[in-house]
Amino acid sequence: MITFRQTFFYTIIFLVTYLIYVYPFDVLNYFFFKESIFKLSSLLFAFIFYFIIILYFKSYNTFLVLKLFVLEDYGKRPLKKFPEEIKESLKNSKKLKP
Repeated sequence: MITFRQTFFYTIIFLVTYLIYVYPFDVLNYFFFKESIFKLSSLLFAFIFYFIIILYFKSYNTFLVLKLFVLEDYGKRPLKKFPEEIKESLKNSKKLKP
């Protein structure tokens, strides 16, 4: 039987998975290609990543590719700030031109 704590835990894990693995790329698509930030297809990708992460932590799997996906992908979070920095630098460069 699934308790409230388990449901809350899995919901929080899904939200964190979306924010870390999918949202930064949606923001990049928005800034570079003017696409919508929130799409239903991004939820599908979040579910795929979510199940991979749950599989990794529940099974204690030592498969190298799975371990790299789960642990090393956290390093891509700084990509979220990259478009903001480009936007600010372009805005500042326009101000400098006479």
